[in-house]
Order: sequence, then structure tokens, then C-alpha cells
Amino acid sequence: MLGKNKIEKIKNLTTLSKLDVLDLHSNKLTKIENINHLKDLRVLNLANNQIPKIENLKGLTSLTELNMRRNLISQVPDEIKNVRSLVRFFLSNNKIESFAEVQNLKYCINLVELSMEQNPLFSSTD
Repeated sequence: MLGKNKIEKIKNLTTLSKLDVLDLHSNKLTKIENINHLKDLRVLNLANNQIPKIENLKGLTSLTELNMRRNLISQVPDEIKNVRSLVRFFLSNNKIESFAEVQNLKYCINLVELSMEQNPLFSSTD
């Protein structure tokens, strides 16, 4: 676990090709990068960072859990279709404003658990 370490960039993981869990929560990350080679990665926790978009997930063929809580995510890109093994996806406390911005979740055919509370999408103006 590398949480709460003020890490600003994901790097130096090239020799960890068999890594199963990567926990980088509560750092200062602004981009998902340098993890495409982690084919055995099952759990990726990037919660509580400053990441504005979900990207660079191609190659994560074993990923079953993605935690992006408390970031700056405004949409789920079509790149999510490269993560067919995804079962649990946490997107609460982000910047998602409409269902159109998460329509690509339709590609997550194995998704069982989805958390999206505390997004503008669920704010009531009534």
C-alpha cells in the first residue's frame, strides 16, 4: 500500500509485472499511466487523488476492482470496454453530471457492484 504518500506520478513499476493489488489512494496523482503492463493486476485503488479522466487501462485484463472515488472524473470513456473483467467499480464523489457520461458502462458485462453517489448527477434541484 502506497496510500497517503504525496505521490505525483505512477512510475517505476516495470519490474512488478505480477503485481496483484496496487493501492495509491490519497496521493497527488493527476493521471493514470505506466500500468498497462500489469496484466495480473486485480485491484487498482486510485481513490482520493486529482485524476480528471479514466485512461490507459488497456492491458489490465485481470482487473476486477477499480476504485476512483473522490477524484475529478466527469465521464466513463469507451476505453472501459478493454476491462471486461471489471466486477466492482467505485465512482462516488466525482464530477459526473448525466447518465450520458456513464453510458459506456454497458461494456462492463461482468459488473456486479457500481457506486456513484455524491456526483452532480444525483443532486436534486427540486
